[in-house]
Amino acid sequence: MRKRTTTCPRDHSVLRSELRPVVVAGVDLGRFEVWVCPECQRVFDPPETSLAVDAAAKAKGVFGSERDALARPSVPAKPDRAHA
Repeated sequence: MRKRTTTCPRDHSVLRSELRPVVVAGVDLGRFEVWVCPECQRVFDPPETSLAVDAAAKAKGVFGSERDALARPSVPAKPDRAHA
């Protein structure tokens, strides 16, 4: 993974790079780099990742299908610090 300084458009935090699995129509396409905001937990696909996922989906015959929910696991909300 390449180091980049990219910020979240929502809260301007520096995004961190992670490898996450991508599953489309039940087919595992592999692990790809995504950018994750440490504050709001939003996930962004770098342009290279989008191209690589599209190529993998085309190669496996699932291009144009929806990504499965497992590909983007939900992140629990941060606990309320007042009650912690």
